Amino acid sequence: MLVEFSVENYRSFRERQTFSMVASNKKTGQDSNSFPMPNVKSLRLLTSAVVYGPNASGKSNLVRAIQTMRRIVLQSATGMQLGSRWNIEPFRLNADCQKRPSCFEIIFIEDNIRYQYAFSLDQERVYEEWLIAYPKGRAQTWFERNYHSEKQDYDWYFGPRLKGEKERIRGFVRPNSLFLSHAAQNNHDQLGNIFEWFRKKLNLIPSSLGSLSFAH
Repeated sequence: MLVEFSVENYRSFRERQTFSMVASNKKTGQDSNSFPMPNVKSLRLLTSAVVYGPNASGKSNLVRAIQTMRRIVLQSATGMQLGSRWNIEPFRLNADCQKRPSCFEIIFIEDNIRYQYAFSLDQERVYEEWLIAYPKGRAQTWFERNYHSEKQDYDWYFGPRLKGEKERIRGFVRPNSLFLSHAAQNNHDQLGNIFEWFRKKLNLIPSSLGSLSFAH
């Protein structure tokens, strides 16, 4: 299930914007409109949420941002070749933003485990990618990669809780592709489950009223 999605420096979003399914502390209607977050007793998640606002307020771009993150996860290993460019549009009205990567981050729950996954990229390169798991509510960094322009290479970290092949899969990763995507293509059990959540459960369903609903 989707918990939060955040995006920064993408189309009409200059600053970080977050769509959250975390319920407020308001007690009215709590039992019918929300439920406890697995392994986080202090928080509840909404059963549904609505994105609303005037025309040109960013609703469509929020949906587009979620679609873009999903597409990059699903296609970066198989649909992109070395030197191919992503159709990423940073914030248009600031010259400095045009030079910076766009950032995507998502928090979700699968099999009662909370995951936090993020990456930043421009049309040509992934600059940052990381995944944190919270089994029993405790943070475990499974992997992290960061690009350093000075040495024109990545720093990598693999946490002890990430099992299976890592270094071999790392060798397949291109500057414009995600480690998560390559891990799934190489049948990595833990990361394959994350990839399948994006493929099967993060779905955007257009309604007949012109709005959009989330299936997760």
